[in-house]
Amino acid sequence: MPQRHLTTFYTRSFATFLSHTDEKTLLLRELRRYLRALKPCSLLDIGAGSGDLSIPLSRTIPDYFVIERNPEHVAALYKSHLQVIAGSFPECVKRVPSFLFDVVLSSHSAPWHEDEYVPFLETAASLVRKGGRLIVITYDNATSAWGHLRDACGDPVSESSRMRLATLKSRLENVGTVACSTVERHVRTSSLREMMEALAFVYS
Repeated sequence: MPQRHLTTFYTRSFATFLSHTDEKTLLLRELRRYLRALKPCSLLDIGAGSGDLSIPLSRTIPDYFVIERNPEHVAALYKSHLQVIAGSFPECVKRVPSFLFDVVLSSHSAPWHEDEYVPFLETAASLVRKGGRLIVITYDNATSAWGHLRDACGDPVSESSRMRLATLKSRLENVGTVACSTVERHVRTSSLREMMEALAFVYS
């Protein structure tokens, strides 16, 4: 399949997934609960996307900075009066304010491959003040219901995907104490086509 068709298919399946999942609602609820207890005054949000999390979270955090590379998302974030650093992380780190943050958040923005996410995590951790928190949100397709479904269908998750979460945790343990929690997301639709499109994104 030509690359442009793959890109179009991925974009459509991703849009279908987003429109039928409760993921953002669940993440926002959990982050609000966690941050309410921490009471941070500063937060750096790496890969803020369209602002589904950063815009509501920023209302209770005085110094809320976001990093985003997508020009359309950057424009939307500026309109929401967020403090925006346009560019890719960690390449844009020199434009991040010189102070350390109470919280650094990476929601689905850490690279997938180890040779990329190691420098990503090390740089992110270096921006957290002593006693602060680095929050990394990522998928665990190996032990989730999706992973079990693939196992049952004879198409198991790759070994690298199975090891990714354990490797991430191991790398993070080099910079601090690691605590993990699980948020189970759901996809709901009465349309078989939409369900298959949404699952195609998860599969990718």
